[in-house]
Amino acid sequence: MKKPTAVKIVEALGWVYVALAALAGLRMVYDVVRLGCGASAVVKSVFYLLVLLALPLGMVLSLRNGRRVWFLCSHWVAVGLFLCIAIFIAVTNNDAGVSVDI
Repeated sequence: MKKPTAVKIVEALGWVYVALAALAGLRMVYDVVRLGCGASAVVKSVFYLLVLLALPLGMVLSLRNGRRVWFLCSHWVAVGLFLCIAIFIAVTNNDAGVSVDI
């Protein structure tokens, strides 16, 4: 059975999440290795990489197995997390002297 175009687009979005998480995690591992940290720090950063990849990879695999609702719930959790982080950065970063009242 052929997948509808909307499912193909959402699956591509999931793979973009996987790629972004992998790049961010690999950068973290690279920085730890470059700084010459101990073996335990490298193991921790690899563990964090796997945790970082768990959500988007689970999203894509749930979509491929026909569990669209699981994908959408995970997507909204990820979007909510990114929004919370963005709001936190906007509120706490006061380099320009701009007052942000919430």
